[in-house]
Amino acid sequence: MITNKYIYHIELLVGLFKILIPSVLLGRWLVAVLPFQIGLFQIPLYLGVVVAFITCRVQYDRFYQRRDAAQRGAVLAPEIKGRWPGNVDILVKLVKAFHEDYPMSFEESLFDELQSDTINVRILWQDLILTRDHHIIKTVLATRFLDFGKGDANNKTRLALTLSLRSLFGLLGNGIFNTDGEEWKAHRALTRPFFARERVSDLEHFNHYGNKVIELFLARALSAESIDVQEVFARFTLDVAGEFLFGTTKLDTLDLPLPKPGEAAVGAKGSLGHDYGGFLNALEQIQLIISQRIRRSWLWPLYEWWGDATSPYSKAIDDWVAPLIHEALEAKKKRGSEKMNVDEGSLTDHLADSTDNVTLIREELINILFASRETTASLLTFLMYMLSQHPEATMKLRAEVMDILPEGAPTFEDVRNMKYLVAGTDHPSPSTSLLERDSPLVCPSTPQHAGVYTSFGFPRRSWIQANIHAWLICQSDVFRFPHATSKDLWGDDAEEFSPERWIDPERLKIMTSDPFKFVPFNAGPRICLGQKFAYNEASFMMVKILQVFDGFELHQEDAPPGSLPPSSWKDKGGRAAIEKVWPLSTITLFSKGGMWIRMHPAETDAE
Repeated sequence: MITNKYIYHIELLVGLFKILIPSVLLGRWLVAVLPFQIGLFQIPLYLGVVVAFITCRVQYDRFYQRRDAAQRGAVLAPEIKGRWPGNVDILVKLVKAFHEDYPMSFEESLFDELQSDTINVRILWQDLILTRDHHIIKTVLATRFLDFGKGDANNKTRLALTLSLRSLFGLLGNGIFNTDGEEWKAHRALTRPFFARERVSDLEHFNHYGNKVIELFLARALSAESIDVQEVFARFTLDVAGEFLFGTTKLDTLDLPLPKPGEAAVGAKGSLGHDYGGFLNALEQIQLIISQRIRRSWLWPLYEWWGDATSPYSKAIDDWVAPLIHEALEAKKKRGSEKMNVDEGSLTDHLADSTDNVTLIREELINILFASRETTASLLTFLMYMLSQHPEATMKLRAEVMDILPEGAPTFEDVRNMKYLVAGTDHPSPSTSLLERDSPLVCPSTPQHAGVYTSFGFPRRSWIQANIHAWLICQSDVFRFPHATSKDLWGDDAEEFSPERWIDPERLKIMTSDPFKFVPFNAGPRICLGQKFAYNEASFMMVKILQVFDGFELHQEDAPPGSLPPSSWKDKGGRAAIEKVWPLSTITLFSKGGMWIRMHPAETDAE
């Protein structure tokens, strides 16, 4: 059980005691040395000493950081100044914005407020550096990669760091996305051989489940009804992942009943049309819990004092995954010293070839499942949304598909030859990446800040939250994320859906001159191992769809009540003012209430 690896209540209490005990001892000393009796005023005295002790610690840290930055010829990132102590009001606004505002719009307003691409939000006296500066992102991901990491979750001296890192533990455990150093290298070494090249068996999985998707789309199209494509793509990527990662065809979520237009309820992520049971429900619920924890910072244990909210969902995941791992280990024993060919078997089989550690295999599988399933489903969902809003792009995309492969299952070479498809399809990622640094570092100055900042001094033991995964869909920016849609990087049409920007030679120079302006698959040593798989899965599905349908019409009125964007967004400008769906995020982006599209089957010569 992954949730039994730590007790967050104890960590919180130990961290608080480290603050309170010195304060109490100091208060006792004051009571003893005072020349008079204070009686009932002892309690206010002790409270005052605690406040004074914490204040002195915070001020000393700030003094040390300013002095250290000055000695290094650097300046600290500008700080957001809230009205409440510890920027609690900013924290409240962040939580509120998650439920009500356009994704990342509040964070963007903080950048604009300080007129800086790197800021320190300092939530609850803990440094939190936000950056949308691609020069600093390059430093973090590549040139100084070893200086940054996910942080040491066993560092008991840093309460805020320890508990915030623990917030991810219920889903990712000690898998590849949540570890550093030798442990991270071991995870990557386990997984790399499986993703070393494109596998013919992957296309077989895509085709089998892709045909099921087309059948579902056609059934609704022929009855002139809309379909929640977000729900279908979530099932498609899960069924593919089930066979690709776990070697099982038992999920068969595409065979379950679909939500009906006008009748579905709002689910954890999208619409709720069917109870999948333990495994999938656990995956979605645990993501919601983790996203809430992140926004509650290191105070999240207070909200779960009477029980770990992820525990039942982690158990449901364990109960489903464990038998599959044991089957793979038993099959390994029967093979003896013979290992599986790279084009055979599932990731579970290949991991079993390398280790007998059930926990290690489990954590690696869930990390890869999250990366391969959640992000690709999000990409396909919002790409369909963009095509419904841009029929001219749909026409160009379909013309290319029909010219190269009017029917049949595409090959790897077919997909590579579809330039417009490649320009319109890319891998979505989480909006931000959280990295930690425990010692001083000066990042390079940038052209945007010449004359204002000579360099950025990251305070010791601060978190660096970089918007390095900001481009949510395709190689054109769909949603207004600070780094993604910066007009000084991409021009005045930065917020528009425009695959052409990735075909035009002059505009391509913008990206190729500095590839860290756009990093959908991460970059540097942590670059995504499964990027080919993700490209192929999304592209394969789009080719199958465009072979059959020539138009897509958004029918979000068929979504559950409360799914349409708030009317207040109309006054916000940018994409929020024109959006017809309500994008939300847990760790990846999704559309509240689903993405309801009416498909238009293409006319054939026979017709």
